[in-house]
Amino acid sequence: LQSVYAMLKNGEINLEKMKELMPIDVFNLFLYAEEQADYEVQYALLNHDNNKMAFASYEEYEKASGEDRLIKLSGAFENQQIKQVLVDESSAYIIPIDLERQIGSFRLNKSADGTWKVKLLPYQWWSLSMYKYKLHELNKKLPFYRM
Repeated sequence: LQSVYAMLKNGEINLEKMKELMPIDVFNLFLYAEEQADYEVQYALLNHDNNKMAFASYEEYEKASGEDRLIKLSGAFENQQIKQVLVDESSAYIIPIDLERQIGSFRLNKSADGTWKVKLLPYQWWSLSMYKYKLHELNKKLPFYRM
């Protein structure tokens, strides 16, 4: 994956290499790019097929990605074993294996060029238990905050 990341970092797109990637590989690239604050690579991994892009440009995406979010991808999947679930030939999601701490899924789909890409707004949070867990962790750090 390091060679693919380096390729994307340099602005190069090798469709054959990208077509070899599975959804979990794209997830790991997206996660690594977040850890590096490399929003350009993240933007390249988004599926741009949909004309209703929430971010009209990379600059808009960079601004939104750089802002503090309540739950970052790296925090949401931190210390978790994950698995890839293929829904069909063109959609997949990544979930933590530990269902006790599962907060949702990370969605991907195939783009028109046949490569797996991150679905716009990929995070689908659906469990209140993880929010409670995160609030509990916040409560430990900020004694004045109570649930």
